[in-house]
Amino acid sequence: AQGVPASMLFDPAEPGGEYVLDMSDPPSQLVVSDLLKLEAMGKGEFVRASMMVDGEPGAFWVPKLSGMMDRPTIPTEGTLRCRYLAAKSTPPSEASLPVHLEAVLKLCFSDQDQTFSAKKGLMGDAIKGE
Repeated sequence: AQGVPASMLFDPAEPGGEYVLDMSDPPSQLVVSDLLKLEAMGKGEFVRASMMVDGEPGAFWVPKLSGMMDRPTIPTEGTLRCRYLAAKSTPPSEASLPVHLEAVLKLCFSDQDQTFSAKKGLMGDAIKGE
């Protein structure tokens, strides 16, 4: 979204970047609304100090949404310039379990006759590295 001059270039999968939006344009208003929703879901955040309408810092304040049903207050005129930082996600390779823990999990869930206590003991030992 680097230097986005038009709302047509907005990609919610890659929302981070600098935005320059004509707020009298309904699709631009939708971009800001979508960014607020992403922020409410913890998928990034506005750099509020970068937000300017027609070159004036603090010309408006976009509150953080407390829920998805809240309607954001956004400007309907002027040129909005802002920066949005996308949240970093952990690559799947870094999020995977160590091989020995994965093997113990498979064993515990595949054995229907094993008691919960026995499964809990196996998991505890595997986590401790025993």
